[in-house]
Amino acid sequence: MSSAKTPGKSVLTLDQRRDYANDFVRLDSNGDGWLSRGEFADWAMGLAGLNVTDKQLEAIFRLVDINEDGKITLDEYYKVLELAHQPPTKNTEAEEIFNMMDRNLDGFLSVDELLAGLHECGYNLTRREVEKFAANLDRDQDGKISMEEFLAAFE
Repeated sequence: MSSAKTPGKSVLTLDQRRDYANDFVRLDSNGDGWLSRGEFADWAMGLAGLNVTDKQLEAIFRLVDINEDGKITLDEYYKVLELAHQPPTKNTEAEEIFNMMDRNLDGFLSVDELLAGLHECGYNLTRREVEKFAANLDRDQDGKISMEEFLAAFE
């Protein structure tokens, strides 16, 4: 097995990407090139062995469906698997939460991303409450929350 990394920032080796691509093709039961909610549910409940409610499954689907088009593409599938392969750090859980909320993958959280992420975690906060929370986290007042600013809230 090769341990060569793919170009860019991927933590997956070429062999892992190839294996995951093969898995994706098997999961894509109708061969349309993306995973529907049903195909994703079959994977989550069957192959991955997750024991989740329909509501939890929908929340997971929305987190994986980065561009929110109702489909999980191979690239979106890779992104989630890359998160699972990140080396552990002191703040791993908080970093995972940040990465799940960072829907556009720009390395920052907007108020909209923070609001959506907190709602998906079961916090029913108003937009105004989240705006205040975000302003407290946003130490450099640039209008977005960096990973560093987010992690500081957990210290």
